[in-house]
Amino acid sequence: MTPGGLNQLFLALASELWQECRVSTLVVDLQNTLEELDENSASKLEQLIRDAMALASVTKGAPPTEADSNGWPAQYFERTFGCLTGLDFEAPDDAPAEPLREW
Repeated sequence: MTPGGLNQLFLALASELWQECRVSTLVVDLQNTLEELDENSASKLEQLIRDAMALASVTKGAPPTEADSNGWPAQYFERTFGCLTGLDFEAPDDAPAEPLREW
């Protein structure tokens, strides 16, 4: 294995170990927080985290979007052009000017 390849392998391994460490500290922090909360608050926090995990699992497997030559998602403008047609957007009236102080 070349030194560059060994370096890449080391970086990948270090990144994976760091990810495991971050996850385990998150679990410890969450457990400590849940133990400090009353039963109702702990239940709400647990539900919030389960909802977040469900949301993350849905987006985790989503295929990456293809980009056009300018970096925009493929067919972005074709899909979004005119999507706000019929919605009423009016700018609010200008606020009155503040009086100027005398010199």
